[in-house]
Amino acid sequence: MTNPPTNPPTNPQPNPNPGRHRTHEALAVPSRVRVLDLLRVADRPLDVRELADVAGLHLSTVRFHLGVLCDAGFARKETAPAAGRGRPRAVYVAAHVAAVPGPYEALASVLAGSWAATGEEGRLRAEDAGRAMAAAHALAPGDRPVTAAEALDRVGALFTELGFEPEIDPDGHHIRLHDCPYRAVAVEHPDVVCGLHLGLLRGLLDDCGAPLRATGLHPFVEPGLCVADLEDR
Repeated sequence: MTNPPTNPPTNPQPNPNPGRHRTHEALAVPSRVRVLDLLRVADRPLDVRELADVAGLHLSTVRFHLGVLCDAGFARKETAPAAGRGRPRAVYVAAHVAAVPGPYEALASVLAGSWAATGEEGRLRAEDAGRAMAAAHALAPGDRPVTAAEALDRVGALFTELGFEPEIDPDGHHIRLHDCPYRAVAVEHPDVVCGLHLGLLRGLLDDCGAPLRATGLHPFVEPGLCVADLEDR
């Protein structure tokens, strides 16, 4: 009796952009973003126990999150001398993710300049474009955050993916956006570039149903730093 032919195994298609996939995976979990935020605001390297105590997470959960963040390039593992006798401690720091100019930077500058030439209309068009970006990242209703802290975690995750280094102020009413990856274009046309990012922020908060709204975005209050203002709805 002849066995029926079997279909040849299907080879999985390679991910065309594994780096982008790792970024999405690393920033998809709010508690992992919280660990990354703690590393970014710390003035020294932190070990697993310190992070677990502040974040309110189990040690094994923090270790897992740190492994994902290190693999994605958002954090770096180092060693520190032991407090007493014993082996050196493993500690972690946030890694600086440098913005790499893309092939469309010149085109972005031309488009931003074209919008900027129309004055207030260009700024409003940029904000609408930012809201459209937010809509493209909309969550299913059941997945939407329900608290301000959860909504800000989502905002921080997306702005990190865009290349910023966001820092949520403890009062929850300011977001400090470090190292704008679009700085070269934003310096020339801040109304357009910052208008787009303000629209993105407003759209994300609206999509989350957050009890907060963005009232403004102040470009380059310090070199490499923009600040978004939030207020309770």
